Amino acid sequence: MRWAFATVLMLTVASGVHGEELQVPYGGSTQQMDGNGGMTWTCEPQSASGSISCSFVQVSVRKPDIPDREAEASKLLASFSRDECAQLDDALAQAVAKAREVGAEDWIRKNAERTVSVYRRLCSAFDLNAALGVVDFQQDLDRKTCNISTWPFSLTFNRSEAGDKWEAIDGPRGSCGVVKFVSLVPDYPVGSTLPLWSFRQRSVVTNPEATGIDGRSCSEWSEERIEFVWKKQVIRPMCEFVRHGAF
Repeated sequence: MRWAFATVLMLTVASGVHGEELQVPYGGSTQQMDGNGGMTWTCEPQSASGSISCSFVQVSVRKPDIPDREAEASKLLASFSRDECAQLDDALAQAVAKAREVGAEDWIRKNAERTVSVYRRLCSAFDLNAALGVVDFQQDLDRKTCNISTWPFSLTFNRSEAGDKWEAIDGPRGSCGVVKFVSLVPDYPVGSTLPLWSFRQRSVVTNPEATGIDGRSCSEWSEERIEFVWKKQVIRPMCEFVRHGAF
């Protein structure tokens, strides 16, 4: 993951010096300004149109949402049956034995043993307190875990009217009609004629009367701005564990 957060020199076309002509960002690696994500990209000029075609890979590092513990415990009790206990106990016991057999790291073995303990208590008592024990164990692990996801996408950019950046418009997409206004903006470090690049995106909802895929009204979504910059930033670790998953 080092590449996602390092400050990397942007490769550009030296077709002019600072102030003469907007250069082409052949590639870049940036870090999210207000977050822990990263983004890399490559671009190719389209000679016929004067535009550039860019392929991006965005990396997201997020903490999972933690739902209400009592609501989760109630759902667990409603969906779990005593008939599952024997089969579950055997499976968990085998997992613990396997962890010990292969010499798994201490935290893996302890988590396996703790999982067996909380589920055995649930199967024995089968009440809300026992279900809360299972939920608390799972949520404690979630609080120490980061979800890391990648999202590839492509955009075609054109020079802005002012000629000072590359611009693209994506959308509208989805029931909310989300439109994204994206720009690649050059920044010239002191003494350099070659720019480093930042990625800026503004998302707006064009169909606020509709309902989104999560069931909420599209009018609840406010304008969103996100920026990925080339400048080096120090990231404070916020996870003990990492879970890879869909974006």
